[in-house]
Amino acid sequence: MIGEKVIEEITGTARLLLTERLPELQQAYKECEGTFNINISTKAKPCPEGVRLEISIGFVQARVRESAVRIVNDEQRELF
Repeated sequence: MIGEKVIEEITGTARLLLTERLPELQQAYKECEGTFNINISTKAKPCPEGVRLEISIGFVQARVRESAVRIVNDEQRELF
């Protein structure tokens, strides 16, 4: 099920991936002659533990690509 926890994980992980690549993003942007594209993509797949997420960013510098995989269960209750 896609719910708030899944959306939070997607946005948080995308932010983390972008932040980790900030120096490369800035350099590629400075060197770009036209429009600078940053691609953010998410693949979601149901799994026994919840939802398997693969969040990827991509931009052209020398073609940098990084991704992260997460599993989130929106139906799990908080402990406290």
